[in-house]
Amino acid sequence: MPGALAGPLIVLTGNEKGFIRPCGCSKPALGGVHRRATWLEKLRKEEPGLHLVSVGNLLVHGGQQQRMKFETFMMSMDLMGYQALAPGPGEFSLGVDYLLEMRSFASFPFVGNNVFKDGERVFKESVRLGDGPYIVTGLVPPLPGVAGVVVKDPVTSLKEWLRTLEVERDRPIVLFNGDRKAAVTLASAVPAVWRDRVIIVFGGAFDGPFELTDTAVPVLSVGSKGRFLAYLRPEARTRLSHFRLEEEIAGQEDVTMMLEGYRQSLADEKLVEKYPRRPLENGYLGDASCVECHEDSCKLLDPTPHERAWASIKATNDHHDPECASCHVTGWGDSTGFITEAKTPKLINVTCEACHGAGEEHVNVQTKTPNGKLGKGFCIRCHDPDNSPQFDFAKYWPKIAHPPEGK
Repeated sequence: MPGALAGPLIVLTGNEKGFIRPCGCSKPALGGVHRRATWLEKLRKEEPGLHLVSVGNLLVHGGQQQRMKFETFMMSMDLMGYQALAPGPGEFSLGVDYLLEMRSFASFPFVGNNVFKDGERVFKESVRLGDGPYIVTGLVPPLPGVAGVVVKDPVTSLKEWLRTLEVERDRPIVLFNGDRKAAVTLASAVPAVWRDRVIIVFGGAFDGPFELTDTAVPVLSVGSKGRFLAYLRPEARTRLSHFRLEEEIAGQEDVTMMLEGYRQSLADEKLVEKYPRRPLENGYLGDASCVECHEDSCKLLDPTPHERAWASIKATNDHHDPECASCHVTGWGDSTGFITEAKTPKLINVTCEACHGAGEEHVNVQTKTPNGKLGKGFCIRCHDPDNSPQFDFAKYWPKIAHPPEGK
């Protein structure tokens, strides 16, 4: 717990990048809105006056699944008592009209200072946190590819907004959805009279929250992927601390039910089956077609986790989630690859063709396998820092490496 220190506690979140819950493939499985809700319930007992805001970028791209995920985020954030969300590029990728609809769905305001549609500001310019001096606004960088909106320069917008405030009364907090370099540029543009009053918050690329050094005004990162809560106490000597949402924290019951509802919605909408697929003539045949010529290699691979990949996500009811299924089946995203367990049972798990490519031409006319010589660059398509942070190619490659038969 932060403890009874000077001034109010402002809890900052955001920059989840789609991680509404942790990927279960790696341990420890940190974060998740269900654990966040549990901890906030406990924290409010010690800090009943705490404030709670999000810098946005809950998502990284648009699409049906991301809308379903965003709506689950909104329901959980309603329950947790958020006071503001600053939509970022991830939210705007869902479409501005959709966000305008969702604005009324949430009980808390969306704040956005510099995004306009038809000459009107899309979201509320700012919101004051309770009766105190802290007033929150949101700023975004340019939004390429987002139709129907005009994004004003963040620096110009910040200066214009500050001119509407009172230096002696207000403590502005700017939720900025740009990168680190842009956040530093924004900080350097803060007028001198405001430099001991303004705090800038951005997402950041690292897991945990941190404060930049040598900036004109305080610039804080909330971290990434929802694994931490950032604690901001502006009046304290050490203004930023954090709490890591450990795997041992039980999920809050209502939010856990929301996540189960999200999972069920993915199943009901059959999003795995409906996932867009690239046309491919070369067919996937399954491991049985490999055994005849590559028996030794197949025996070597049989006991590996690759051969239990589908069962691992089915056990957690994540097999209806395209984001999970993509790395636990064979031929994901190809027209001749995995569709569903019922339609393509031979393509569940990470089989030979998941790495070597569709094998029909190789079997029929003995062409080379499509993906050629494999290595680390191929493995990290799934064993990436987000979903497999402990992956060590030098350690794991020998567990699945197999030379051509007879060599």
